[in-house]
Amino acid sequence: GRVVNRGILYVGISSVATVLFCAMVGLATALVGEFYFQWENALAAGLTAMAIVVCLGWIRDRFQKSLDRSFYREKYRLDKAVRQLGAAVERLVAPAQLARQLLQGARDTIGAERGIVYLRDDDDKVFLAADRITWPSAPERLQPDHPLLTELAISGALKRTSSGAGARALHAFGAELGYLLEVEGTVIGAAFFGPRDDGDPYTPEDQNFVSTLARTTTLALSTAQGHRTILSLKEELQTKVDKISEQQRRIMYLQGELLS
Repeated sequence: GRVVNRGILYVGISSVATVLFCAMVGLATALVGEFYFQWENALAAGLTAMAIVVCLGWIRDRFQKSLDRSFYREKYRLDKAVRQLGAAVERLVAPAQLARQLLQGARDTIGAERGIVYLRDDDDKVFLAADRITWPSAPERLQPDHPLLTELAISGALKRTSSGAGARALHAFGAELGYLLEVEGTVIGAAFFGPRDDGDPYTPEDQNFVSTLARTTTLALSTAQGHRTILSLKEELQTKVDKISEQQRRIMYLQGELLS
């Protein structure tokens, strides 16, 4: 399909560029030997030829990098999105910001027209919308027994082009893809994405990209939650230490009053 055709075109352009590079190196070397080379200036001719080869090699490398970015821009965007998520974990950002980066990453890599991320509330167990992109009609919360969440709990990922109850649930919701955000058996949330902005169906490569982003976001959310828990316990412990210190000061004051 489209991926195979792009791969063949990429190999063809790379091969033509390599042949042209070799031809230009050979031509430049021949010209130097024909018009410039003499035994008395052999060193200068050799250095000139080396400089030409280095310059042409630099041009070829620049062209190859540009070609790679043109044909594999999704991969570069995925790498960028993953790096942003990793940096977000180090800064201990809020879950809503991690959800935004997941949605923006999906929009940049696969062209998802809209998306929404739900995160599980630990208190009442419902799934609340953490962030969304151009999807105002999506519900603000989902109950744990919602058909989409029920199907995601079974398969972990859903696509509308498949058959079964999961595809029907996605269709009713208006989504094309759905992913469960889960780490070590603990469900953190769920992410859903609408159609591509160009109208094309999602390819298996697109789905793999979003799956990678979803897994990275899940780990980021889990790590961030762990950091927040540690900070909360630290603050709670510090509060208790302060109370104990205050009680000790009062006891010492009363002891002093009694002895006096």
